[in-house]
Amino acid sequence: MAKPELEDPTPLLSPLLEALASGRALRLVAWPGRVLVERADASTRAEIAWTAEQHRRALEAVSAPAVLADGITAAAVGGSIVLRRPPDPMRRVDDLVQDGRLSQLAGRFLSAACSLGRNILVAGPWGAGVELVAALLAEGSRPALVGRAGDAAPAAWPLVADAGALVAFGPDRVGAWSSGPEELVPILSRRTSAAAWIDATRLDQALVRFEAGVEQRFAGATTPLQVLAALDLVVVTNDAGGVRVRQIAEICLAEEGYRPRLLFASGVAPVPSALVPVGAPTFLDELTESGHNVLADELRHAVPGPEPSAPAPPPAPVATPEPEPRAPPTRTEASRAMPTIETPAAPILDPALANAPPPGWELDQLGEEVAADATPSSPESAALAASFGLGPPPPPPGVEPIGPDLVTEAVAGETAPPSFEDAMARARTRDREMAREAEENDSPEG
Repeated sequence: MAKPELEDPTPLLSPLLEALASGRALRLVAWPGRVLVERADASTRAEIAWTAEQHRRALEAVSAPAVLADGITAAAVGGSIVLRRPPDPMRRVDDLVQDGRLSQLAGRFLSAACSLGRNILVAGPWGAGVELVAALLAEGSRPALVGRAGDAAPAAWPLVADAGALVAFGPDRVGAWSSGPEELVPILSRRTSAAAWIDATRLDQALVRFEAGVEQRFAGATTPLQVLAALDLVVVTNDAGGVRVRQIAEICLAEEGYRPRLLFASGVAPVPSALVPVGAPTFLDELTESGHNVLADELRHAVPGPEPSAPAPPPAPVATPEPEPRAPPTRTEASRAMPTIETPAAPILDPALANAPPPGWELDQLGEEVAADATPSSPESAALAASFGLGPPPPPPGVEPIGPDLVTEAVAGETAPPSFEDAMARARTRDREMAREAEENDSPEG
């Protein structure tokens, strides 16, 4: 018995095809009474009438994946109908730059990196990932797509089931936007200039999920070399304020295995929404040798250098504690602080010496002959005599002493100077007069 022919799904899907054609939508998912349209920048709900009867008949018509006009594919996934439209093969990375999806410098860098054989992993929403992967493939001369029968590929791009089938075709660019992480490992590790999409929203999440795919593919064996052999650049897109490229990182060899190194990032002052370069790629010399010398020079000089360090502020002066105010010392404290000076005791006079003769009485006992001979014969004798009252002081140096034997002749009209004997005679006379006056004063009558 022959199988009944399936009804042509195009008339049944006409309301959905019209909604898919509006606004460059890439995917449409329909349920009874609800239709969602997914574009590269957002997902919206289509305001069309889609009844349960229409949905039932459409499901029967697309029980097997079907290719409709313009390369649109239709397939039944569970209880929903999924339509996919192939991306525009004429859209390049420059068109994404014009739409504001990424900066001009970042777009030129991704195009040049893919032309040099770098593999690029795109993480983010599916629509944005498909558009970026397709734009990178469209810049090649022989692009190819790895996917399933339900994937919509441009007519000029061959759709193959696995990476092994690509050998016969020999493409220069390879893309994948519907494969799981474990299926991306053989594609990226065997090919160059490959661009693939992975379902992740952060850089670390994309790398963790890719490592999980490596473990699943190689039965739990994951080495950094497997990641380095497959990935060169990771591009992260998200829909914070519109789907845009937010980060571009290069996978570099490090001591711990590998490390993602940011090359472009958003959220940097003074324009946080802009995608600005924050690091130079490691293959700048390769870009220069391949003819991208202007791009290499721009990347080399666009990276902001370290900010000049401000001069260190002078050390703050150490605050010395002020001395606490102290009350003036009291009289008692001052007297205690003053050192005591010991004064010698006054000499005690012996009463027996009250009537002692005055000093020098020994000279009175000497005769005039002895006194005349008392003239010192040398400077030392004269000094001793002057010290003890026995003679005049010695003459100054260079002056000859006048002795009794040296008679100085009188100058005309002048007499000779008095001698020592005259001075001693006057001294005896004065002493006798002072003794007589003392006796008179001590007598009772005086």
